[in-house]
Amino acid sequence: IMRQFSILVILISSILLLCVCCTPVQVKTETTSTPGVDINNEASPLAAPSQQPSLSPSEEIPIAYAVSIIKDDTDIDGDGVMDSVHAYSTGLFEPPFYVDITLSTKEKPYHVSVDTDCLDSGNKLCIVDITGDSIPDIVFPNLGGTDTRGTISPLVLTLKEDGVEQSAVFGAGFFQKDSLTFVCSPINGDHTVGNNLYTLECKASGNKYAIDLQEGLSALGSVDSEDYTEILFDYATFSGDVVAVENGRYGIEVVSVINATTSNLNTGDGTTLETYYLYSVLEYEDGGWKVGDERLS
Repeated sequence: IMRQFSILVILISSILLLCVCCTPVQVKTETTSTPGVDINNEASPLAAPSQQPSLSPSEEIPIAYAVSIIKDDTDIDGDGVMDSVHAYSTGLFEPPFYVDITLSTKEKPYHVSVDTDCLDSGNKLCIVDITGDSIPDIVFPNLGGTDTRGTISPLVLTLKEDGVEQSAVFGAGFFQKDSLTFVCSPINGDHTVGNNLYTLECKASGNKYAIDLQEGLSALGSVDSEDYTEILFDYATFSGDVVAVENGRYGIEVVSVINATTSNLNTGDGTTLETYYLYSVLEYEDGGWKVGDERLS
């Protein structure tokens, strides 16, 4: 009996052990994921991509000015409070040229775009009553222009009730680079010393000036006039300034350089015989510009 009982105990233990070994074992797995993306690689609304903060007005990147002129010590509108004029260009040789006019009586400034470029010498900005109407004008006596390279383009800005009026000082045929501003005619001119008088006429003013090229021609020595070209004249108006004129008025004095040249036909060498400077004061009168005082040196 004891033997049979032992066999039964062993059999039952074996059956229990077999059941335990065959029971499935569950393993707990953990999945890691990138923030903002679920395990199925879909965007998660809980972690949206971060946004770069926008710059506040005080943190905005400043404009790089090639030329910047500020005048804030003049009462333009006559209310007794100082106004401000800011003229600037973002490119030294790239139009346009901008002028912002901020008045004490206006919330927003006038923003004027001028179709010209501003040269280094464009830093001349004056606020004077140049038109004689008792209203201060904004005067640029020395602006350069893409269409007048080598000369200048004076400009006057005047405040009106409906905005800002632009007035170009140089009109057609009036000190323009390609216009017939100066005419040089021989009185008795050739390359022989003693016969070298010319007349210079300024079409804008109507004034005529006698030019004697004796000294310049003497530097050539004894020459045969057939070996040289006829005497040629080239010119450009290249500088301007605001100047005071009579009766408390103002004008714009422009300087024109005039070269008298000749060339050797055999060698091709050119010679500048004389260089002259003509100073012309432009004054505003009866709605237009005229030449007042003028001198040649």
